[in-house]
Amino acid sequence: MMVMAMCNFTWFQCVLLCGLILTESTGRYLASNTAYGTENRPRTAVSSTSDLNTEKHSSTNNGCCTRQRKIIPAGYDVSGRQIELDVGHCRKVCGIHTHRHLLKHDLSRNINVTREILRHIEKSVVSCPGRSVCEPTRLKRERIHLVGEPAEFDVIEDCRCQSKPSQCRRQSRLVVLHPDSPYQRTIDAGRCTGPCHDDEESSCQPIQNKTITVAGPNGKECVSVVEDCGCRGECYRVSRIESYYELIYDDTLNRTVEKIKEIDVGGCVGTCTSGNHLRCVMRSPSNPDVCLMSLVKKNVSCSPKNYNTYQFVSRGGAVKIVLAVDECSCK
Repeated sequence: MMVMAMCNFTWFQCVLLCGLILTESTGRYLASNTAYGTENRPRTAVSSTSDLNTEKHSSTNNGCCTRQRKIIPAGYDVSGRQIELDVGHCRKVCGIHTHRHLLKHDLSRNINVTREILRHIEKSVVSCPGRSVCEPTRLKRERIHLVGEPAEFDVIEDCRCQSKPSQCRRQSRLVVLHPDSPYQRTIDAGRCTGPCHDDEESSCQPIQNKTITVAGPNGKECVSVVEDCGCRGECYRVSRIESYYELIYDDTLNRTVEKIKEIDVGGCVGTCTSGNHLRCVMRSPSNPDVCLMSLVKKNVSCSPKNYNTYQFVSRGGAVKIVLAVDECSCK
C-alpha cells in the first residue's frame, strides 16, 4: 500500500525503496557484525580499565538498541598529551541509521535518492517496539587519575529497549563502582524519568535521596541514590531527614523518657534561569503578603523561601530549635 501511494517516484526509486524495507529483517545482523554507525577516527589514547571495543547488542531482547562509541577528552598526562575515554552512548542502529549508511556509501554514486524516500523508510522501521525507548541500563563509574584533580566519568556498558513511562517515576539504573578492582560492587542508583502533564515548566526530578555506604580502598564511601521522584520546577525542595534525641514527660511512667525525634529539615536544589528577578524590600504592615516596593536582583540562586520551626528539649535538658525548609524559590 505504501509503495502504491508513492507512484510519483521513478520506477527505479520504488524498487530501491521496496528492497530497503525488505532488508529491515537483516538490519540487526548488519548492525551486530559491521561498523555501521560507529565513528572510526584516530585517537591519541583511550583511558579505561576495560576495553569496550566489542559493542553490546542483542537483537532478541534489545531490538535494535545498542551501545556505540562516544569519545570524550578525559584530561592530560605529564607530557601534555590529551587522553580520551570511550563513555559510550545508546543508539538505534537497525532502522534508518543503518540504511542511511548504505545509501551514502553504496547507492549515492549511482542514483539520486530523495529525502521523501528516506522519510518513508524511517516510518517503516522501528528500533524499539511499542512505547519503549533506547536507553542505558548499566554504567560503570570510572575514576581517572591524570594531571590535576581526579575526575569521575559514568561509562555506559549496556543499552536496552525500556518502556516509556506515562508519568514521572523512579526507574532502575545499575552503576558499577570501583570496576575491575577487589572492591567492585553494583548498586541501583536509580534515575527519574517520565513526563509531567500538570505543568509545562516542571520536569521529573529526584525529590528524595538516600545515602548508602560502600567499601573502597580508603575505607567506607558514601554514595547518594535516588529513592523517590516527582514533578518539580527549576528550583524545588527535597526531603532531608535529621535525627535527634528528645526528652519528653511520660504520664504513664510518671518520669522523663528519652525518645528519637526525626525532622525533615529539607533542602533546596536546582538552578535558576538567567534574567531579572524582583526582591521585595518593603511589605505592608497589615498584610505581609502584599509587597509595597521591590528591587531588581540579577544574580539569583535557589534558596529557602519559608521555614517551619521545631522546638524540643534535647538530651541534657537544653531547648533545641530546628528550622526546616518549607518552600524554595529563586532569590
